[in-house]
Amino acid sequence: MTHPQTLQRIALICIGGLMATMAYWLLVFARLMPPHTMWLWLAGVELPLLLAVPGLLAGRPYTFAWLSLASLFYFGGALTDLIANPAGRHASLPATLLALGVFGSCVLFPKALKAARQTRR
Repeated sequence: MTHPQTLQRIALICIGGLMATMAYWLLVFARLMPPHTMWLWLAGVELPLLLAVPGLLAGRPYTFAWLSLASLFYFGGALTDLIANPAGRHASLPATLLALGVFGSCVLFPKALKAARQTRR
C-alpha cells in the first residue's frame, strides 16, 4: 500500500508541473488572443490549482476529493488539444500526463490515509 505522504508529494509535484505547463501553453499561444484576455485565461486556469495547494500541504481529504474532480477538466482540455492540435502537442502531452497524475494521486489518497490510520491503532 502506498503511503499517504507519497501520494501527497506526487499530487504537489504534478500540480506544480501542471501549473507551469498551463502557463507555458497559454503564453506560447497568447499571440492568438488579445493580451487582456490572455491574462484572464491564465488567472482562471491557475487559480483553482493555487487554491488547492494549502489543503494538499495540510493533507485534507476534502481538498483531494474536489481536486480529483477539477483535475478531470484539465485532463479533458489537454487531451482534446493533444488530439486536435498537432502543433501544440509538446505542451498538451505533459499537461495530459500531469493532470492524470493529479487525478490518480487524489483518488488514491483517502484510501491510503484510512489504511495508515488503521495500522496505527
